[in-house]
Order: sequence, then structure tokens, then C-alpha cells
Amino acid sequence: MLHYIAPVTATSPRTNEQMLLCAFLALHFALLFMHWGEITGHDAEAFLGTVHRMNIFGSLPDFRMNLTDYHPPLSFLLAKAFSVFTGNPVTGTQLLSSLSFLGAFLLLRSSLKRVDTLYTTPGIIFLYTSLSLPAFIYLARAITYDSFQFFLTILTLYLSIRFFWQQSAGPQRRSVWLGRIFVLSAVLTAGLLTKYSCLLNFFLPFFVLLIRMQTSSSREYFLSCIIACSLALLAVVPFYYIRYYQTEGSLMPVGMEWQRPEDLAQMRFLRDTQRVTFLLHMLRVPSRPFWKEAPVQDSLWHRLWFDTWKGDPLWGPQTKISDLLSTFYATTALPLFFLGIMFFLWKWGRTYTDFSDFGWLLLLQSTLSCIALLAFAYQYPLFDWGIFKAEYVPIVPLFLMYCVVVAIHSTTQHIPRDRYSTAILAALLAFMSVNHLLPVY
Repeated sequence: MLHYIAPVTATSPRTNEQMLLCAFLALHFALLFMHWGEITGHDAEAFLGTVHRMNIFGSLPDFRMNLTDYHPPLSFLLAKAFSVFTGNPVTGTQLLSSLSFLGAFLLLRSSLKRVDTLYTTPGIIFLYTSLSLPAFIYLARAITYDSFQFFLTILTLYLSIRFFWQQSAGPQRRSVWLGRIFVLSAVLTAGLLTKYSCLLNFFLPFFVLLIRMQTSSSREYFLSCIIACSLALLAVVPFYYIRYYQTEGSLMPVGMEWQRPEDLAQMRFLRDTQRVTFLLHMLRVPSRPFWKEAPVQDSLWHRLWFDTWKGDPLWGPQTKISDLLSTFYATTALPLFFLGIMFFLWKWGRTYTDFSDFGWLLLLQSTLSCIALLAFAYQYPLFDWGIFKAEYVPIVPLFLMYCVVVAIHSTTQHIPRDRYSTAILAALLAFMSVNHLLPVY
């Protein structure tokens, strides 16, 4: 997409990236220690209740008893195991979220390295701004299953890039082929044992193959993806059938069905009276400015953008300076996003780079994620439950930030490299520090 991707400095791109890496790791652990033992998260109490009732070696709790009990059990079981280590469920779940976020960061860094983008200006800006977004800093310390879901999504992204980005011309060795199938199917299985939405991860390897298609080897790699996805589905279907279908008549029941049946029925009646209008209403772009306290719950775009930068007041009030910074981010990043996506699409078909291919991967997965969110909202239109949360579709904030980075890099290439690299390094350190230590979210 870009004619030329310059390194952060002409002499030591690795050194600058490693400086940022050390700073990021220090800030991450500082964030953990600053908030150790705090109960943070919109469903934190319900999550802790599920962890309390979870038995590692026994039967699962009735999924109608609690708000979060119906979710697949893997994140709760891991939180229970970590609780034994830390002494209580709060810190055990915090440790799980912290390690999940740290793992996601290191995997995204490795993914960029594998696509030869890590030691470039846009690659470094993308990595250290994206994983310092307020929405992701929240996941690093929250008591929630979404942090582990984020880790599994980025792990699937990493494996898809590692296995299928560079396709060999000859046939794969049988041991390598089987190993890739086993690892990918295991990660996909873990995703479906964590949240239903991890079903979207199944598309990531296919998108990599689509973007990096090489006719000579695509058929073999495509077959590998098909087998891995099939094995993952076969592994979880018995659990879904026994746990959900035998009692609810659905493989993926949602708590709204039994927790708020009357409200759900009323909203579905309103939806069915004007189906197209209802769908277009969810796709509208409201004029509410981002200095207002709350997001527009029934607007997909407003809620996703708001969540990326600002905290929902229902989860607790932000401080004045925190709210000011969140509003500044949400407002100033918006024109950069539109400028970046314009540059990105304008270059389509003209220039092919690994960075542009990576952007197409994020775009395809983000588009799929938004379609899935809309489909879910159409089926379960209780918008006051925050069904358009950005943390549900973590690839979307990554693509939003990708476009912002494209805009920044494309409009600053005339600046002398030495001066530019110093400014970028200082800006990244400031952005990371403020968002981790304040925190903004």
C-alpha cells in the first residue's frame, strides 16, 4: 500500500523497538500492581460468582443461575486454577487477564515480525499504539472472559500467519502438516470452549490464504485449514450438544432468553414490524459528540468507536483528566481514521506490500466481525446490555488503529527521518505511559 516503508531510524530500528518493548513491559506490570485486588469490569461480580461455583474436577453449574454461567467454561476454569495460586478469585482472574493481554501483545509483535513489518515506522507505531488503546488496557486488568478471548484471537492470527503467510512451492512434510493441523485445531477448540464469538476465529486462516494466494500450493494449505476447523468442531460439538442443546434446544443459547424474556419479546415485535428500518437504524451514524458521557447503544459505529477510547459510565465514572483525554482521543482520531482508510483503499491494486496485506487481513476479519455483531443484535435486540461492545470484536479496534497509522505515516513522509523518528519515539512513550498509568479507560 505504501511505496516505501521507512525504518524508525536509519541505523538502529531494532534498538528503538526494543526500548519501546522494555517500556511497554514495565508499564504492563506497573498497571497490574497498581490495580491488584480491584474488581474492575461490567460483569465482574457475575464472573466471580461463576468462578466460585465452578468445580475443576466436577460438574458444571446450572447455566441459568447466574448472568455469566451460560458461557463455555474454559476461562472460568483457568481463573479458578489461578485463584488457587494467588489466594482468591479476584487476583486469580486479574492474573489470567494480565497474562492473556501480555501474551496477545507478544503474539501480535511476533506476527508483525513474521510479515517483515515490525522494524518499520508504521509497524512500530501500529504495535505500540494499538496495544495501548484504552479498550485493551481495560482488558489487561479487568475481571472478564474477554481478555482470554482476545489472547485466543491473536493466537489464531499468529498461527495463521506463521503457517500460511509464506507458502512453500513444494509439498509439506507429513509431520509438519500434521503438527500444524493439530496446533490450529487445538487453539480453535479452546476458543469455542471460551466464548461463542470465537467461532469468528475460524475464518482467519482462510483470509490469510485468500490474501496471500499462490496457485501452486493453495489447495494443500486450504485442505489443512478445512481439516483443522473440522476437528475443532468435532471436538466441541459433543459438549455443546450435552450442555446446551439437550436442555435449551439450541447449540448456542443466550442468557437474554431466560433472564429478560418479556423485554426481548417486545423488542423482537418492534423489530419485526419494520425489519429493514430496524437494520438501518443500527447502522446510522448519530451526531452525538464524544464529550457526552454515554455511547449511543443502538448504533454499531458509535458504540464501537466510543468503546475503543472511552469507558462506559455504567462501569464507573472516569476522572476529569481521564475523560478529557478519552474525548480528545475519540475526537481527533476520527478524521485520521477516515483519511487512513481513504489512503488504504486508494492504493489498492497499485502497490503490494506485506503491511498492506496485513491491513487487508484486519479489514476482512473486522468486516466479518461487524456483520456478526449486527446479526446478533438483530436476533437479540436488547441494546441496553451493550451488545456492540468493542471488546467482543478485538480485531476491529486493531483495524481502526491501522488506518490511523496509515494516515499518520502517509502525511508525514516529507519530514526529515531523524527528526521524525525522535518525535515518534517520544509520542509513543507518552501515549503508552499515560494510558497505562492514568489509566484513560
